[in-house]
Amino acid sequence: MAYTYWAHEMDMQGLGTATSLWRHSDAASWEFRSLIDGEWHPHRVDRGPSAPDPSKVRPLTEQQARDMVRNAPRDMYVYTQRLIGESQRPGAVSRRIPSPESFQDQVFSVEGSGGKWKPTTSLAEFTNTYSDDRPSLRLISHEDARRHVGKRGADALKEFDRPFNPGTAASQQRAAMARAGKFQSSLGALPEAGERPSPPASPHLAAHPKVVVK
Repeated sequence: MAYTYWAHEMDMQGLGTATSLWRHSDAASWEFRSLIDGEWHPHRVDRGPSAPDPSKVRPLTEQQARDMVRNAPRDMYVYTQRLIGESQRPGAVSRRIPSPESFQDQVFSVEGSGGKWKPTTSLAEFTNTYSDDRPSLRLISHEDARRHVGKRGADALKEFDRPFNPGTAASQQRAAMARAGKFQSSLGALPEAGERPSPPASPHLAAHPKVVVK
């Protein structure tokens, strides 16, 4: 089947624009390339992403489309840098993987421990909260993000360049949600103010024998 390929500029809600990849043929409707699972998906009117805006697409050759997928971290992702304190010194680097049907947000901790991509809510908070409540972020290029991470050395750059793995990202997200749920449960188990909790029974002491009074 012969396809025509198109690059579509998507608005990223305060993070500028990102580029998505679509294709079309006489025998099929629009299809989009997912950055989450790496597959082509047919566009459906009743669900999923909107069809490309004709005023925001540009034609690609098949080779250009392949190159676009291969260079997705550089050409299709959106990067930000967290700024810390009044001096606004650079902190962590975040990225949005802007697949047409959804997106994944990840952070790469540059200072302290970390050195791996992990799920983050900072970009969602930046785009969906009042300006006074937003984390201090600024948009940066892929090259600047890579240069900043590279200050930690070759191992950090190797992790930074590692391709997005949807299975790993999903398991990280589940683990983060499990930790958050466990924390909420522990809050529910705390005694009310003024209430004196009963001390737990010691597992090391045997029960006293029952005394029968005659």
